[in-house]
Amino acid sequence: MPAIVSVRLRSLVLALAFALPTVALAQGSGTVRSAPLAPAPAPVAKAAPVDEPPARLAAAVEPLARLAEARLGAADQLEALATRNRSDRPPLQIGFARPLPLERRVRFSDELAAAPAGLHAGGAFARVGVGSTVWGAAVEVAGSHRLRLHLAEVELPAGTRMWVYGDDGAAFAFGPGLAHDGGLWTPSVYGPSIRLEVELPREALDGAGHGFTVDRVGEIFRLGPEGEPLVGGIAPKAEDFSCLTDATCIGAGTFPVIDQAEKAIAAIEFFDGGFFGCSGGLLNLAAGAPAGLDPPFLTANHCFDTQAGAASLEAFWDHRTATCNGAAPDMNSLPRSNGATLLATSVESDFTLVDFDLDPPGDRVLLGWNAENPTLAPGTELHRLSHPVVSFEPHPLQYTRYDVRGDDLHQCGTTKDGHDTDDLTKFHHLVFTQGGSYLGSSGAPSMLANGQVVGQLFAACGFETESACSTAYDDLDGNFYTTFDFVSAFLGAIPEEGWLTTPQVPGFEFQVEITPPGSAPVTGRMEPDCIVETFCASGALTGRPEVFVKIIGPRPNGFLWVQISRFTASRVQILVRQVSTGQVKSYVLETVPPTADDVAGLQDRTAFVP
Repeated sequence: MPAIVSVRLRSLVLALAFALPTVALAQGSGTVRSAPLAPAPAPVAKAAPVDEPPARLAAAVEPLARLAEARLGAADQLEALATRNRSDRPPLQIGFARPLPLERRVRFSDELAAAPAGLHAGGAFARVGVGSTVWGAAVEVAGSHRLRLHLAEVELPAGTRMWVYGDDGAAFAFGPGLAHDGGLWTPSVYGPSIRLEVELPREALDGAGHGFTVDRVGEIFRLGPEGEPLVGGIAPKAEDFSCLTDATCIGAGTFPVIDQAEKAIAAIEFFDGGFFGCSGGLLNLAAGAPAGLDPPFLTANHCFDTQAGAASLEAFWDHRTATCNGAAPDMNSLPRSNGATLLATSVESDFTLVDFDLDPPGDRVLLGWNAENPTLAPGTELHRLSHPVVSFEPHPLQYTRYDVRGDDLHQCGTTKDGHDTDDLTKFHHLVFTQGGSYLGSSGAPSMLANGQVVGQLFAACGFETESACSTAYDDLDGNFYTTFDFVSAFLGAIPEEGWLTTPQVPGFEFQVEITPPGSAPVTGRMEPDCIVETFCASGALTGRPEVFVKIIGPRPNGFLWVQISRFTASRVQILVRQVSTGQVKSYVLETVPPTADDVAGLQDRTAFVP
C-alpha cells in the first residue's frame, strides 16, 4: 500500500484530486485547527430519492440464477474467510463475492418499447404508467443470510430508478450513480433471494445500448465469536465478551455528549476483494467553510483506500439498543447510506475520508475535531463509540473509555504497510479503562469529552494475553493532528494568506511547500521567469524552479486539468485555488525513494469546471 494521499496513482493520473498542506503551511497561514460538535444541517440530497415502491415484477418470475448454499458451493471461500478472521488481522471480513453460473447481459432496446409486457434477459418487463418501462429479475442463494448484487458494464441513462428487495419485502432504492468504472454493488437485502428492478424512461429505449451485466452476487454472513461464518445451522460457541459496554448504558456523567455523538456514528460495510466491516463518524466543517462543502465521514485507511471501496460503501445508522443491554434492533429497519466519493486517504495516520453520494438521513450530529496539539498528555481521557462485530452481526453501539499511555507504552515499530506507530504525532497509544474494542471497531473516532475527534482506531499491539479485554496492550489510533494536514481543505479550513499569482496562469492562485527528507518544510517561492503558461516555484534556492503547475483546457471531458511536474525528490504539497469560484484542490507528491528510477508528477483530469 503506497504512502500517498488520496486515491492510488494510475499512469500518473489521479482519478480524484486531493491531499493537503502540511502543518507548517496550515499553521503559518492562520488556519483554524479545531471545530466543535454540532447538529448537522438539514440534509440536501445530491440526487432525488425514490419515494415510490418498486413494481415487484421480479417476484413473479423464476430467478435468472440459483446458487447452492455456501458450504457446498463456496467451501474454499468460507474457510479462507474464517482463517483470515482467526488471525485477528483488521478489517473484519464479513462476506465474499460468488460468480453467477452464467453471467446475464441485460440490454434495453426499442424492442421493449414496442410491447406492453414480456420476458427479457432472464427477467420480466412491463410498461408502468405513461412514461416508463420496468425490468425485474431475481437471484437466489440457498441458505444465505444477506445478499448484494454486482452489476458490470453499467450504462444507464439519466432518470433511471433502481430498487432491490428480498423475501421480507423491504425495498431499498438507489440509482446508477453508485457505479464506479462501470461496476455497481447494490444495497443489501436479507434472506435467500435478492430481486432487482430497473425503471427507465420510455425515451431511453431507443436502441442506444443501455444496460448492464449481472455477473456476481455478494454473500454476507452472520459470524461466530472467532469471526467464522455461521452456515447450515451451526450455533456459535459461548465466549466471554464481558468488557463490551452497551452505549445506551452510559450517561452524561461518563461521556457528557454521548447522546449527541452517537448520532454521528455508523457501522459500515464495503467490498475490497471481499466484504468487510468497520466503523466511522461524520465530521463538522470549520467555521466560515466555503458554501457547498458536505460534512465528510472519517474512517480508517486500513479499512479501504480506493474509490472502488468508497463506491461500494453501505452505512447503517442508529444501530443502538432502546434500553440498557436491551435487544439489538432489526438491521433491516435502520436508515442506510449507500455509495461515497473518496476524498483523501493515507497510511501516515491511517485515515480515510469520504463524502456520501446521498446525504445521511436527518437528525444527524457532526463530531468536532481538534488538531491543535501534536501529542496528547499521558492520562488524557478519551471516548469511543463503535460497532464491533462479535456473535452474529455488528453489535449495537458500544462504548469504550481510554487513557493515553505514558512511559509504559509499547514500542510497536513500523508496519509493513508503512504505519510508523511509534511516532506519537501520527499515532496515539491508548489503554482502555472501560469497555473494549474488537474487529469491526476499526475506523471509529476517539473523542475528547466535548465530542472533538482526536483520532480513529487503527489496531492494537503489545499483546501479552489472548484476552481482548486485557489492559496489557495498546490500542493504536491515528492522530488527527497529522490527519488534519491531509484533510483541512475538505473541512473548509482553507488558509487565507500566502497565495501566489502569476500572469502566466490567470484566474488561479497557488501555494507550495517542499519538504526535503529529514528537514523542515520550505515554503515555495514563485519564480517569475520560467515556462510560458506555467506557475513555477523554487524551494531552498531562489532561481532554481523545482515545481511546475499548468492549467490545461478545457479538455474534451469538459474540465480544466491540473498537471504538476517536479524536479526534486522531496515531498511536495500544492494548493490550487480557482479565483472565480473559490474552489481549492490540494495535492501531495510523496518523497521519492533513493532506489526510484524517476521523479513522478501527476495529472488531475477533473480538477475545475471552466
